[in-house]
Amino acid sequence: MNQLTKKWSAFKNSRFSQIVNRVLICKYFPFLSTAISLVCFYTGFDLLGFYNLAITTALICIFADDLNSGLIPILFLTVLPSKKSTTISEYLGQTHILAQLIMLVSVVVLALVFRFGLTVGKKKFKPTPVFYGLCFLSFAFILNGVFSDNASVKNFLYGLALTFFFLGIFVILKDDVDVSEEGFERIAFTFFAFSLVPMIELFVAYLTTDGLITEDGINRGLLSFGWGTYNSVGLLTNISVPAVIYLAGKHKFGYIFSAYSVIMLVVVALSSSRQAMVTAALIYPIAVIALFVKGKYRKMNAITLISAFLVCVIVLLIFHDKMWGYIVKLFKSIKVNGEWNGNGRTALWKCALENFRTAPIFGYGFYVDLFHILGYDGGVWPMMYHNTFMEMIGACGIVGLIAYLAHRVQTVQSFFRKPTYERFMVSLVILAILVTNIFDNPLFKIMPTMIYSFMVAILVKSEKSE
Repeated sequence: MNQLTKKWSAFKNSRFSQIVNRVLICKYFPFLSTAISLVCFYTGFDLLGFYNLAITTALICIFADDLNSGLIPILFLTVLPSKKSTTISEYLGQTHILAQLIMLVSVVVLALVFRFGLTVGKKKFKPTPVFYGLCFLSFAFILNGVFSDNASVKNFLYGLALTFFFLGIFVILKDDVDVSEEGFERIAFTFFAFSLVPMIELFVAYLTTDGLITEDGINRGLLSFGWGTYNSVGLLTNISVPAVIYLAGKHKFGYIFSAYSVIMLVVVALSSSRQAMVTAALIYPIAVIALFVKGKYRKMNAITLISAFLVCVIVLLIFHDKMWGYIVKLFKSIKVNGEWNGNGRTALWKCALENFRTAPIFGYGFYVDLFHILGYDGGVWPMMYHNTFMEMIGACGIVGLIAYLAHRVQTVQSFFRKPTYERFMVSLVILAILVTNIFDNPLFKIMPTMIYSFMVAILVKSEKSE
Protein backbone atom coordinates (compact mmCIF):
# COMPACT_ATOMS: atom_id res chain seq x y z
CA MET A 1 0.00 0.00 0.00
CA ASN A 2 2.83 2.41 0.87
CA GLN A 3 4.45 1.66 -2.48
CA LEU A 4 1.20 2.48 -4.31
CA THR A 5 0.85 5.69 -2.30
CA LYS A 6 4.37 6.77 -3.25
CA LYS A 7 3.76 6.05 -6.93
CA TRP A 8 0.50 8.00 -6.86
CA SER A 9 2.15 10.96 -5.14
CA ALA A 10 4.93 10.92 -7.73
CA PHE A 11 2.37 10.86 -10.53
CA LYS A 12 0.37 13.74 -9.03
CA ASN A 13 3.55 15.79 -8.60
CA SER A 14 4.72 15.21 -12.15
CA ARG A 15 4.87 18.15 -14.53
CA PHE A 16 2.19 16.62 -16.78
CA SER A 17 -0.27 16.18 -13.89
CA GLN A 18 0.30 19.71 -12.67
CA ILE A 19 -0.31 21.18 -16.13
CA VAL A 20 -3.55 19.22 -16.57
CA ASN A 21 -4.67 20.23 -13.07
CA ARG A 22 -4.06 23.93 -13.80
CA VAL A 23 -6.18 23.68 -16.94
CA LEU A 24 -9.02 21.86 -15.17
CA ILE A 25 -9.23 24.30 -12.26
CA CYS A 26 -8.91 27.40 -14.44
CA LYS A 27 -12.05 29.52 -14.09
CA TYR A 28 -12.20 29.97 -17.87
CA PHE A 29 -12.09 26.22 -18.61
CA PRO A 30 -15.96 25.89 -18.66
CA PHE A 31 -16.13 28.08 -21.77
CA LEU A 32 -14.70 25.16 -23.77
CA SER A 33 -17.84 23.18 -22.95
CA THR A 34 -19.93 26.24 -23.90
CA ALA A 35 -18.41 26.22 -27.39
CA ILE A 36 -18.70 22.44 -27.77
CA SER A 37 -22.35 22.48 -26.63
CA LEU A 38 -23.28 25.11 -29.22
CA VAL A 39 -21.43 23.22 -31.97
CA CYS A 40 -23.28 20.02 -31.02
CA PHE A 41 -26.64 21.78 -30.96
CA TYR A 42 -26.34 23.32 -34.40
CA THR A 43 -24.68 20.33 -36.10
CA GLY A 44 -26.63 17.56 -34.36
CA PHE A 45 -23.34 15.78 -33.54
CA ASP A 46 -24.27 15.22 -29.91
CA LEU A 47 -21.81 12.38 -29.44
CA LEU A 48 -19.07 15.01 -29.38
CA GLY A 49 -20.80 16.60 -26.40
CA PHE A 50 -21.18 13.30 -24.56
CA TYR A 51 -17.54 12.40 -25.20
CA ASN A 52 -16.45 15.84 -24.02
CA LEU A 53 -18.36 15.57 -20.75
CA ALA A 54 -17.27 11.98 -20.06
CA ILE A 55 -13.60 12.74 -20.74
CA THR A 56 -13.82 15.96 -18.72
CA THR A 57 -15.30 14.04 -15.78
CA ALA A 58 -12.59 11.37 -15.93
CA LEU A 59 -9.79 13.96 -16.12
CA ILE A 60 -11.24 15.91 -13.19
CA CYS A 61 -11.46 12.76 -11.06
CA ILE A 62 -7.88 11.77 -11.86
CA PHE A 63 -5.99 15.07 -12.04
CA ALA A 64 -7.90 17.92 -10.39
CA ASP A 65 -7.03 19.03 -6.86
CA ASP A 66 -10.73 19.39 -6.05
CA LEU A 67 -14.10 18.54 -7.61
CA ASN A 68 -15.46 22.06 -8.16
CA SER A 69 -14.96 21.55 -11.89
CA GLY A 70 -17.34 18.60 -11.61
CA LEU A 71 -20.10 21.18 -11.97
CA ILE A 72 -19.13 21.51 -15.65
CA PRO A 73 -20.34 18.07 -16.83
CA ILE A 74 -23.32 18.25 -14.45
CA LEU A 75 -24.55 21.54 -15.94
CA PHE A 76 -23.76 20.94 -19.58
CA LEU A 77 -25.35 17.49 -19.54
CA THR A 78 -28.70 19.26 -19.13
CA VAL A 79 -28.41 20.74 -22.65
CA LEU A 80 -27.94 17.40 -24.43
CA PRO A 81 -29.16 16.03 -26.81
CA SER A 82 -30.07 18.65 -29.41
CA LYS A 83 -33.30 18.90 -31.36
CA LYS A 84 -31.49 17.80 -34.52
CA SER A 85 -30.80 14.43 -32.90
CA THR A 86 -34.55 13.89 -32.25
CA THR A 87 -35.94 13.17 -28.79
CA ILE A 88 -33.77 11.64 -26.09
CA SER A 89 -35.66 8.32 -26.10
CA GLU A 90 -35.25 7.94 -29.88
CA TYR A 91 -31.64 9.08 -29.69
CA LEU A 92 -30.77 6.55 -27.01
CA GLY A 93 -32.69 3.86 -28.88
CA GLN A 94 -30.10 3.71 -31.66
CA THR A 95 -27.81 0.74 -31.07
CA HIS A 96 -24.55 2.40 -32.10
CA ILE A 97 -25.35 5.46 -29.96
CA LEU A 98 -26.45 3.41 -26.98
CA ALA A 99 -23.31 1.25 -27.07
CA GLN A 100 -21.03 4.28 -27.00
CA LEU A 101 -23.03 5.96 -24.24
CA ILE A 102 -22.85 2.81 -22.11
CA MET A 103 -19.08 2.83 -22.58
CA LEU A 104 -18.88 6.51 -21.60
CA VAL A 105 -21.10 5.99 -18.55
CA SER A 106 -18.85 3.09 -17.49
CA VAL A 107 -15.79 5.35 -17.75
CA VAL A 108 -17.52 8.03 -15.65
CA VAL A 109 -18.62 5.53 -12.99
CA LEU A 110 -15.11 4.08 -12.71
CA ALA A 111 -13.65 7.58 -12.44
CA LEU A 112 -16.12 8.54 -9.70
CA VAL A 113 -15.44 5.33 -7.76
CA PHE A 114 -11.71 5.96 -8.09
CA ARG A 115 -12.00 9.54 -6.82
CA PHE A 116 -14.27 8.61 -3.94
CA GLY A 117 -11.82 5.84 -3.04
CA LEU A 118 -9.08 8.47 -2.79
CA THR A 119 -11.30 10.59 -0.54
CA VAL A 120 -12.00 7.67 1.77
CA GLY A 121 -8.36 6.56 1.66
CA LYS A 122 -7.26 10.00 2.82
CA LYS A 123 -9.87 9.78 5.62
CA LYS A 124 -11.55 12.96 4.37
CA PHE A 125 -15.08 11.54 4.32
CA LYS A 126 -17.08 12.71 7.35
CA PRO A 127 -20.80 12.01 7.86
CA THR A 128 -22.92 15.07 8.64
CA PRO A 129 -26.56 15.59 9.71
CA VAL A 130 -27.48 16.32 6.08
CA PHE A 131 -25.87 13.01 5.07
CA TYR A 132 -28.07 11.10 7.51
CA GLY A 133 -31.10 13.09 6.37
CA LEU A 134 -30.40 12.15 2.75
CA CYS A 135 -30.08 8.50 3.85
CA PHE A 136 -33.59 8.73 5.33
CA LEU A 137 -34.87 10.41 2.15
CA SER A 138 -33.24 7.70 0.03
CA PHE A 139 -34.96 5.06 2.15
CA ALA A 140 -38.30 6.68 1.26
CA PHE A 141 -37.36 6.82 -2.43
CA ILE A 142 -36.43 3.13 -2.61
CA LEU A 143 -39.63 2.01 -0.85
CA ASN A 144 -41.94 4.21 -2.94
CA GLY A 145 -45.24 2.42 -3.52
CA VAL A 146 -43.97 -0.79 -1.93
CA PHE A 147 -47.21 -1.85 -0.23
CA SER A 148 -49.63 -0.36 -2.77
CA ASP A 149 -51.48 -1.90 -5.70
CA ASN A 150 -49.06 0.05 -7.89
CA ALA A 151 -45.88 -1.63 -6.58
CA SER A 152 -43.48 -2.40 -9.44
CA VAL A 153 -39.87 -2.96 -10.38
CA LYS A 154 -39.92 0.39 -12.23
CA ASN A 155 -40.76 2.24 -9.02
CA PHE A 156 -37.90 0.47 -7.21
CA LEU A 157 -35.38 1.21 -9.96
CA TYR A 158 -36.41 4.85 -10.13
CA GLY A 159 -36.06 5.06 -6.35
CA LEU A 160 -32.52 3.68 -6.68
CA ALA A 161 -31.75 6.26 -9.37
CA LEU A 162 -32.98 9.11 -7.15
CA THR A 163 -30.92 7.69 -4.28
CA PHE A 164 -27.75 7.92 -6.36
CA PHE A 165 -28.44 11.41 -7.68
CA PHE A 166 -29.47 12.83 -4.30
CA LEU A 167 -27.26 10.90 -1.88
CA GLY A 168 -24.53 9.44 -4.11
CA ILE A 169 -23.57 12.71 -5.81
CA PHE A 170 -23.60 14.50 -2.45
CA VAL A 171 -21.33 11.87 -0.84
CA ILE A 172 -18.84 11.89 -3.73
CA LEU A 173 -18.56 15.69 -3.78
CA LYS A 174 -19.02 16.95 -0.23
CA ASP A 175 -15.56 16.29 1.19
CA ASP A 176 -13.62 16.99 -1.99
CA VAL A 177 -14.73 20.48 -3.06
CA ASP A 178 -12.94 23.79 -2.59
CA VAL A 179 -15.03 26.28 -0.60
CA SER A 180 -12.47 29.07 -0.48
CA GLU A 181 -13.34 32.39 -2.12
CA GLU A 182 -11.46 31.25 -5.24
CA GLY A 183 -13.48 28.03 -5.23
CA PHE A 184 -16.77 29.94 -5.15
CA GLU A 185 -15.57 32.18 -7.97
CA ARG A 186 -14.82 29.17 -10.15
CA ILE A 187 -18.32 27.84 -9.51
CA ALA A 188 -19.79 31.23 -10.43
CA PHE A 189 -17.82 31.35 -13.69
CA THR A 190 -19.07 27.86 -14.54
CA PHE A 191 -22.68 29.02 -14.18
CA PHE A 192 -21.90 32.13 -16.24
CA ALA A 193 -20.34 30.09 -19.06
CA PHE A 194 -23.24 27.65 -18.97
CA SER A 195 -25.94 30.36 -19.06
CA LEU A 196 -24.71 31.43 -22.50
CA VAL A 197 -25.96 28.15 -24.03
CA PRO A 198 -29.73 28.39 -23.38
CA MET A 199 -29.53 32.16 -23.96
CA ILE A 200 -27.94 31.91 -27.42
CA GLU A 201 -30.14 29.00 -28.46
CA LEU A 202 -33.27 30.92 -27.41
CA PHE A 203 -32.27 34.10 -29.25
CA VAL A 204 -31.45 32.14 -32.41
CA ALA A 205 -34.81 30.33 -32.13
CA TYR A 206 -36.57 33.71 -32.10
CA LEU A 207 -34.70 34.75 -35.23
CA THR A 208 -35.18 31.53 -37.20
CA THR A 209 -38.43 29.85 -36.09
CA ASP A 210 -41.37 30.45 -38.43
CA GLY A 211 -44.66 31.20 -36.72
CA LEU A 212 -43.10 31.74 -33.28
CA ILE A 213 -44.30 35.33 -33.00
CA THR A 214 -47.99 35.76 -33.85
CA GLU A 215 -50.58 38.50 -33.52
CA ASP A 216 -51.69 36.92 -30.23
CA GLY A 217 -48.16 36.86 -28.82
CA ILE A 218 -45.65 34.00 -28.71
CA ASN A 219 -46.37 30.43 -29.74
CA ARG A 220 -44.23 29.00 -26.95
CA GLY A 221 -45.00 25.44 -27.98
CA LEU A 222 -42.44 25.93 -30.78
CA LEU A 223 -39.69 26.63 -28.23
CA SER A 224 -38.40 23.07 -28.09
CA PHE A 225 -34.68 22.30 -28.06
CA GLY A 226 -34.39 18.52 -27.81
CA TRP A 227 -32.93 18.76 -24.30
CA GLY A 228 -35.96 20.67 -23.05
CA THR A 229 -38.66 23.24 -23.69
CA TYR A 230 -39.36 26.85 -22.73
CA ASN A 231 -39.69 25.81 -19.06
CA SER A 232 -36.18 24.32 -19.17
CA VAL A 233 -34.74 27.55 -20.60
CA GLY A 234 -36.34 29.53 -17.79
CA LEU A 235 -35.11 27.17 -15.07
CA LEU A 236 -31.51 26.94 -16.33
CA THR A 237 -31.32 30.73 -16.68
CA ASN A 238 -32.74 31.34 -13.20
CA ILE A 239 -30.28 29.03 -11.44
CA SER A 240 -27.42 30.93 -13.12
CA VAL A 241 -28.61 34.38 -12.03
CA PRO A 242 -27.19 34.34 -8.45
CA ALA A 243 -23.73 33.38 -9.74
CA VAL A 244 -23.67 36.19 -12.32
CA ILE A 245 -24.76 38.78 -9.76
CA TYR A 246 -22.17 37.41 -7.32
CA LEU A 247 -19.47 38.04 -9.95
CA ALA A 248 -20.79 41.59 -10.39
CA GLY A 249 -19.88 42.30 -6.78
CA LYS A 250 -16.44 40.70 -6.95
CA HIS A 251 -14.75 42.30 -9.96
CA LYS A 252 -13.72 45.84 -10.87
CA PHE A 253 -15.53 45.41 -14.20
CA GLY A 254 -18.45 43.68 -12.49
CA TYR A 255 -20.91 46.08 -14.11
CA ILE A 256 -20.56 43.90 -17.22
CA PHE A 257 -22.08 41.05 -15.23
CA SER A 258 -24.78 43.39 -13.91
CA ALA A 259 -25.77 44.29 -17.47
CA TYR A 260 -25.67 40.62 -18.43
CA SER A 261 -27.98 39.73 -15.52
CA VAL A 262 -30.64 42.04 -16.97
CA ILE A 263 -30.32 40.24 -20.31
CA MET A 264 -30.91 37.02 -18.37
CA LEU A 265 -34.20 38.47 -17.12
CA VAL A 266 -35.13 39.19 -20.74
CA VAL A 267 -34.36 35.54 -21.55
CA VAL A 268 -36.71 34.41 -18.77
CA ALA A 269 -39.44 36.68 -20.14
CA LEU A 270 -38.90 35.46 -23.71
CA SER A 271 -39.01 31.85 -22.56
CA SER A 272 -42.72 32.44 -21.85
CA SER A 273 -42.43 30.17 -18.83
CA ARG A 274 -44.81 31.34 -16.12
CA GLN A 275 -43.05 29.40 -13.39
CA ALA A 276 -39.70 30.84 -14.47
CA MET A 277 -41.10 34.39 -14.38
CA VAL A 278 -42.45 33.86 -10.86
CA THR A 279 -39.13 32.39 -9.73
CA ALA A 280 -37.13 35.24 -11.29
CA ALA A 281 -39.42 37.81 -9.62
CA LEU A 282 -38.36 36.32 -6.28
CA ILE A 283 -34.72 35.36 -6.87
CA TYR A 284 -33.46 38.37 -8.83
CA PRO A 285 -34.39 41.14 -6.35
CA ILE A 286 -32.97 39.13 -3.43
CA ALA A 287 -29.68 38.59 -5.32
CA VAL A 288 -29.45 42.31 -6.19
CA ILE A 289 -30.13 43.34 -2.59
CA ALA A 290 -27.36 40.96 -1.45
CA LEU A 291 -25.07 42.53 -4.06
CA PHE A 292 -25.54 46.02 -2.60
CA VAL A 293 -25.28 44.81 1.00
CA LYS A 294 -22.24 42.53 0.67
CA GLY A 295 -20.74 43.08 -2.78
CA LYS A 296 -18.14 45.60 -3.96
CA TYR A 297 -18.20 48.32 -6.66
CA ARG A 298 -21.78 49.22 -5.73
CA LYS A 299 -21.84 52.61 -7.50
CA MET A 300 -21.00 51.24 -10.97
CA ASN A 301 -23.32 48.28 -10.50
CA ALA A 302 -26.14 50.60 -9.44
CA ILE A 303 -25.64 52.88 -12.47
CA THR A 304 -25.55 49.89 -14.80
CA LEU A 305 -28.65 48.22 -13.37
CA ILE A 306 -30.69 51.44 -13.32
CA SER A 307 -29.68 52.25 -16.91
CA ALA A 308 -30.46 48.72 -18.13
CA PHE A 309 -33.86 48.70 -16.44
CA LEU A 310 -34.71 52.12 -17.88
CA VAL A 311 -34.01 50.75 -21.36
CA CYS A 312 -36.23 47.75 -20.63
CA VAL A 313 -39.05 50.01 -19.39
CA ILE A 314 -38.83 52.20 -22.51
CA VAL A 315 -38.97 49.13 -24.78
CA LEU A 316 -41.89 47.76 -22.77
CA LEU A 317 -43.76 51.07 -23.11
CA ILE A 318 -43.18 51.19 -26.87
CA PHE A 319 -44.43 47.63 -27.38
CA HIS A 320 -46.85 47.70 -24.45
CA ASP A 321 -49.84 46.18 -26.25
CA LYS A 322 -47.96 43.18 -27.62
CA MET A 323 -45.45 42.45 -24.87
CA TRP A 324 -47.27 43.31 -21.66
CA GLY A 325 -50.60 42.21 -23.10
CA TYR A 326 -49.15 38.79 -23.92
CA ILE A 327 -47.70 38.32 -20.41
CA VAL A 328 -51.05 39.26 -18.81
CA LYS A 329 -52.86 36.86 -21.14
CA LEU A 330 -50.33 34.13 -20.32
CA PHE A 331 -51.08 34.36 -16.60
CA LYS A 332 -54.83 34.70 -17.10
CA SER A 333 -54.84 31.39 -18.97
CA ILE A 334 -54.26 29.49 -15.70
CA LYS A 335 -57.91 30.22 -14.87
CA VAL A 336 -60.81 28.23 -16.34
CA ASN A 337 -64.30 29.70 -16.04
CA GLY A 338 -62.97 32.18 -13.51
CA GLU A 339 -61.46 29.50 -11.28
CA TRP A 340 -57.72 28.93 -10.85
CA ASN A 341 -56.72 25.47 -12.05
CA GLY A 342 -52.98 26.08 -12.54
CA ASN A 343 -53.14 24.84 -16.13
CA GLY A 344 -54.30 21.43 -14.89
CA ARG A 345 -52.14 21.38 -11.76
CA THR A 346 -55.07 21.32 -9.34
CA ALA A 347 -56.28 18.12 -10.98
CA LEU A 348 -52.80 16.61 -10.56
CA TRP A 349 -52.70 17.60 -6.90
CA LYS A 350 -56.13 16.07 -6.26
CA CYS A 351 -54.88 12.87 -7.88
CA ALA A 352 -51.82 12.90 -5.60
CA LEU A 353 -54.03 13.20 -2.52
CA GLU A 354 -56.28 10.39 -3.74
CA ASN A 355 -53.28 8.13 -4.28
CA PHE A 356 -51.97 9.08 -0.85
CA ARG A 357 -55.24 7.98 0.73
CA THR A 358 -54.89 4.67 -1.11
CA ALA A 359 -51.35 4.07 0.20
CA PRO A 360 -50.59 6.51 3.05
CA ILE A 361 -47.40 4.96 4.48
CA PHE A 362 -44.99 4.55 1.53
CA GLY A 363 -47.15 6.13 -1.15
CA TYR A 364 -48.52 4.92 -4.45
CA GLY A 365 -45.20 5.00 -6.32
CA PHE A 366 -43.63 7.35 -8.86
CA TYR A 367 -44.98 5.62 -11.96
CA VAL A 368 -48.67 6.52 -12.14
CA ASP A 369 -50.99 7.03 -15.10
CA LEU A 370 -51.66 10.75 -15.42
CA PHE A 371 -52.25 10.78 -19.18
CA HIS A 372 -55.89 11.84 -18.72
CA ILE A 373 -54.65 15.05 -17.06
CA LEU A 374 -51.30 15.76 -18.74
CA GLY A 375 -52.25 14.61 -22.22
CA TYR A 376 -48.90 12.92 -22.82
CA ASP A 377 -47.04 9.79 -21.80
CA GLY A 378 -43.87 10.14 -19.74
CA GLY A 379 -42.15 7.26 -21.53
CA VAL A 380 -39.00 6.32 -19.63
CA TRP A 381 -39.63 8.99 -17.01
CA PRO A 382 -42.60 8.85 -14.63
CA MET A 383 -45.40 11.37 -15.01
CA MET A 384 -45.46 13.65 -11.97
CA TYR A 385 -47.75 15.88 -9.92
CA HIS A 386 -45.88 19.15 -10.58
CA ASN A 387 -45.28 20.02 -6.93
CA THR A 388 -42.60 18.84 -4.50
CA PHE A 389 -44.89 18.14 -1.57
CA MET A 390 -47.60 16.50 -3.66
CA GLU A 391 -44.97 14.35 -5.37
CA MET A 392 -43.50 13.18 -2.08
CA ILE A 393 -46.83 12.47 -0.42
CA GLY A 394 -48.35 10.85 -3.52
CA ALA A 395 -45.34 8.77 -4.54
CA CYS A 396 -43.66 8.10 -1.16
CA GLY A 397 -46.43 8.65 1.37
CA ILE A 398 -46.12 10.12 4.83
CA VAL A 399 -42.66 8.57 5.24
CA GLY A 400 -41.45 10.41 2.14
CA LEU A 401 -43.00 13.71 3.19
CA ILE A 402 -41.44 13.54 6.67
CA ALA A 403 -38.05 12.61 5.17
CA TYR A 404 -38.19 15.52 2.72
CA LEU A 405 -39.25 18.03 5.39
CA ALA A 406 -36.43 16.81 7.65
CA HIS A 407 -33.95 17.28 4.80
CA ARG A 408 -35.33 20.75 4.11
CA VAL A 409 -34.94 21.78 7.75
CA GLN A 410 -31.36 20.46 7.77
CA THR A 411 -30.34 22.50 4.72
CA VAL A 412 -31.79 25.68 6.27
CA GLN A 413 -29.93 24.95 9.51
CA SER A 414 -26.76 24.36 7.51
CA PHE A 415 -26.94 27.83 5.96
CA PHE A 416 -27.55 29.62 9.28
CA ARG A 417 -24.54 27.95 10.86
CA LYS A 418 -22.39 30.27 8.74
CA PRO A 419 -24.42 32.82 6.71
CA THR A 420 -21.73 34.27 4.41
CA TYR A 421 -22.27 36.11 1.12
CA GLU A 422 -20.94 33.16 -0.90
CA ARG A 423 -23.13 30.63 0.91
CA PHE A 424 -26.13 32.93 0.49
CA MET A 425 -25.70 32.89 -3.29
CA VAL A 426 -25.40 29.10 -3.22
CA SER A 427 -28.65 29.00 -1.24
CA LEU A 428 -30.32 31.18 -3.88
CA VAL A 429 -29.47 28.61 -6.56
CA ILE A 430 -31.08 25.92 -4.42
CA LEU A 431 -34.07 28.21 -3.76
CA ALA A 432 -34.52 28.82 -7.51
CA ILE A 433 -34.87 25.05 -8.05
CA LEU A 434 -37.23 24.66 -5.07
CA VAL A 435 -39.51 27.55 -6.08
CA THR A 436 -39.75 26.16 -9.61
CA ASN A 437 -40.60 22.80 -8.09
CA ILE A 438 -43.74 24.28 -6.53
CA PHE A 439 -45.19 24.38 -10.06
CA ASP A 440 -43.15 21.68 -11.84
CA ASN A 441 -40.92 18.71 -11.00
CA PRO A 442 -37.26 19.45 -11.99
CA LEU A 443 -36.00 18.25 -8.60
CA PHE A 444 -36.95 14.71 -9.58
CA LYS A 445 -35.78 14.84 -13.21
CA ILE A 446 -32.22 13.54 -12.60
CA MET A 447 -30.30 16.29 -14.46
CA PRO A 448 -31.49 19.18 -12.25
CA THR A 449 -31.23 16.78 -9.30
CA MET A 450 -27.46 16.62 -9.80
CA ILE A 451 -27.23 20.42 -9.82
CA TYR A 452 -29.21 20.51 -6.59
CA SER A 453 -27.00 17.85 -4.96
CA PHE A 454 -23.84 19.69 -6.03
CA MET A 455 -25.03 22.93 -4.44
CA VAL A 456 -26.11 21.16 -1.23
CA ALA A 457 -22.63 19.56 -1.06
CA ILE A 458 -21.03 23.01 -1.39
CA LEU A 459 -23.37 24.43 1.25
CA VAL A 460 -22.61 21.69 3.78
CA LYS A 461 -18.85 21.64 3.14
CA SER A 462 -18.63 25.42 3.58
CA GLU A 463 -20.11 25.31 7.09
CA LYS A 464 -16.52 25.30 8.34
CA SER A 465 -13.81 27.67 7.17
CA GLU A 466 -10.90 26.26 5.19
